[in-house]
Amino acid sequence: MENAKGDAQIPDIASTEKKAQINTRLPPNPNFFVTLSNPVNRGVMFKFWFTTISMFTIPILAYYLFNNYLFNGIIIQLTHGQRVTWSGVVAVVVVNIIMISYAIMAITTEEDKPRGQNHEKELEALKEQLYKHYGYTYREVEQLNKKNQ
Repeated sequence: MENAKGDAQIPDIASTEKKAQINTRLPPNPNFFVTLSNPVNRGVMFKFWFTTISMFTIPILAYYLFNNYLFNGIIIQLTHGQRVTWSGVVAVVVVNIIMISYAIMAITTEEDKPRGQNHEKELEALKEQLYKHYGYTYREVEQLNKKNQ
């Protein structure tokens, strides 16, 4: 195929039916786990899982420690009802500290700087892998994107 200037054009390998399939099968945003497994997001993934595990374990440990040891004679002697109440308050305070620290980490996280040519190659490989997962080649989708612009 040639255009008016006589230049060779890439033939259209994707039919209208295939374009419709691509538009319906490719989500605009990958799901949560695909996004977290992206190598660019490793730091975010670490912070997310660390905070998730901390939110579950540290308040329980704080409640147990304060209820059975610190409010049971090591720091102060309290009755059973007072120990349970104040240990619960300590657990809630610990949860709030974890949430505030996560918010501060998220706000102060710097954007990743471009990594040069290797970063571009990694990005192209990830795109290729995503399109292959949905049954299309990277070149087909890129051609469709150029035509739609």
